[in-house]
Amino acid sequence: MEPVHLRPHYYAVVHWLLHASEVAVDGYTDSSTILLLNDLVPHFLGSAAAFPKWKAIFPEFEPPHNGRCMYCGPGELTNIHPLHVAASYGFISLFENAKEGLECDVKDPNSGTPLSWAARNGHDAVVKLLISRDDVDINSNDRVYGQTPLCWAAQNGRDAVVKLLLTRDDVDVNSKGRLFDQTPLARAAGNGHDAVVRLLLARNNVNVNSKDRNHQTPLSLAAANGYDAVVKLLLARDHVNVNSRDRKHRTPLSWAAENGHDVVVKRLLAKDDVHTNVKVNKGQTLHYWAAMNGHDAVLKLLVDRDYVDINCKDNQGQTLLSWAARNGHDSVVMLLLDRDNMNIDSKDDDGLTPLSWAAKNGHDAVVKLFLHRDNININTQGYNGLTPLSLAAENGHDAVVKLFLDRDNINIECKDNDGLTPLS
Repeated sequence: MEPVHLRPHYYAVVHWLLHASEVAVDGYTDSSTILLLNDLVPHFLGSAAAFPKWKAIFPEFEPPHNGRCMYCGPGELTNIHPLHVAASYGFISLFENAKEGLECDVKDPNSGTPLSWAARNGHDAVVKLLISRDDVDINSNDRVYGQTPLCWAAQNGRDAVVKLLLTRDDVDVNSKGRLFDQTPLARAAGNGHDAVVRLLLARNNVNVNSKDRNHQTPLSLAAANGYDAVVKLLLARDHVNVNSRDRKHRTPLSWAAENGHDVVVKRLLAKDDVHTNVKVNKGQTLHYWAAMNGHDAVLKLLVDRDYVDINCKDNQGQTLLSWAARNGHDSVVMLLLDRDNMNIDSKDDDGLTPLSWAAKNGHDAVVKLFLHRDNININTQGYNGLTPLSLAAENGHDAVVKLFLDRDNINIECKDNDGLTPLS
């Protein structure tokens, strides 16, 4: 069967309304074309013959979003009202010329209203007209996501629409969607829409510390995704909780550290009350997330703080250096080796040192860094009496084995608990 986008009439069925709306709003200068569109589109949407036929074939062509048509679920398009389509594409003339008494708050099969569709797609002229009507519910939420028009506009970065909606005193700025349990502020912050965040923060009643289903706050979502402009706006609020913990006991700073957002980390560290030694699962601090993921710029910001214990161990007895070596992050290993108080031969619960882990996993660049250190024990024995050379040979890392054999002080006769030497 041929791809849907190559089937006959695909483009005409799916995209003609989109292009018509672009002509209507993008300053097209051919007045005769605009007059034709202003007459044709409302006529089409209001036609008792054409519109039902289009609704019947649209789902066959339009690619589904998460298994659903853009307007509704499979087989439900027959209940779509022309006003939903007009709002979705921004055809304001259909609303301006609406007959007196026409229901403009009609719901689609997902309980979405024309206002919801206009808001999510950024059609501020349609939104302005709809919110001026007494019969339109500004806080209506849809069935699937449970989001209000304000939430949809905030999520999609429609700042002009958000500004219009906020002119209404009765708009619920702290409404939560059903699927994510997030407020408009959280949706905007998590998607990096700083202009929208600024508008929402101007409302005194907005809950800056609202938590979603994962107990993440807007600050946590912005920090995790590296949106520094949003983080800056949120931190300017006096009552923002910089140390808020989510269900995984993670803070905004730990999320930024794990994901390597050094600019955000630097901004958060500038707060006097930020906690840097909070331990989460496996007894790991946020320094571990930076080390194990190879974020050297972030780790440098963290270890430059005098009171950080760079030799601290997690519940497995592993240090920052162990995790960096284990995962082959040579830049982080180099950073930690330059610290005077770094314990390079620290053993974990299996008796493995950072060098042992690097050898076992075949990270020759990291092994080379360790071997340049005169004070390292290259013949240390871990579980079952295995040395770093034994671990490299056992796992077939020839390049690492060669690095060890080039050392004069390597003990190739060292036996493990089974009486075997590294090369036997």
